[in-house]
This record gives sequence, structure tokens and C-alpha cells, in this order.
Amino acid sequence: MRIITRSYIKRARRRRLIYSGMDSVSYLTKRRATVYFNDSEVASLPKFFRITMRQVVHAAMRHLGQPKDFDMELIFFPMAQMRKLNIWYRGKDVPTDVLSFQSLTKPSLGSIYISTEIAERQAAEYGHSLERELAFLTVHGLLHLLGYDHETPEDEAVMTRIQEEILDKVGITR
Repeated sequence: MRIITRSYIKRARRRRLIYSGMDSVSYLTKRRATVYFNDSEVASLPKFFRITMRQVVHAAMRHLGQPKDFDMELIFFPMAQMRKLNIWYRGKDVPTDVLSFQSLTKPSLGSIYISTEIAERQAAEYGHSLERELAFLTVHGLLHLLGYDHETPEDEAVMTRIQEEILDKVGITR
């Protein structure tokens, strides 16, 4: 896997491959992932985390019987930017760990935004690795993209069970 430089990101933005204002993007498409990160995100996350995130997404899609032909964005944001997104889209003035935005076009599933700062804090709080927390948030966001929700206790139980099954298949445990 190659690391994409800041100049590559600028060229990609000009060609509208990456939306301006994003700090980092992981773009997954048709079983092959190309990961775009800005320099600070590359430095803050180990390389194998990107591989893990790709494996988790593909395992989830297989587990749920979803088509293999899809694309999505996995975007890592600082906590302050996640708070702004949460205010703008959900009307809640608090930072959040993960947000999902469904795409209006097919085969794109949409975008998952994850706060690395909150993920680090939650990993320490729950007593597991940052890799496990990022994988969990990725699956959680992906399930939202596919229409799952946790508004009722029953829905939450279903979502929790599916998340754990997917993470177990990839070998990521608490």
C-alpha cells in the first residue's frame, strides 16, 4: 500500500476525487482500497490499521450478503471537526465518535466519519486496543449506511450482535 503525499491530495481535489476540506480519506472500491491520508493522520495511525479497516469493511459486506461492487469513503477527523459536523447535521452540540452519511448514487454506499481522538479515549475507557475501537466504529458506521439503526432496544441488540459477529470473523476481539 502506498502513502499518498499532500501534493497528490491537492491534485486529486482539483480533479474532484476528494472533497476540499477533508483531513483524510480512505476510499474503498470494488475489493481494492486506495487510502488517502494527510500527513498528520499517517503519522498518528499505524499502517496496519488501514489494512484492518479494509478487511473489516469487506468482511461486513460478505457477512451481510451485500454486493461486492461498492465504494465508500472512510474519513478520519479531529474531535473539533466532528463536533461541527454533529452540530450541523444532527443539531447536537457535542463531539461524536462516528457519523455516517448515505450516498444518493449507486454503487456508492456513502461516507463514514470517525474521530480518532474520541476513538483513542474510548479504547482506553473500554480497555481494548485502538485498532479494535476503530474497527468497531467502522462496522458501526457501515451498518448505518446499510440502513441499520439503534433507536429501540431491539434494534440496538440486533446491531450489537451483527457488529460482534463481524469483528469475530476478522479476529478482532476485546
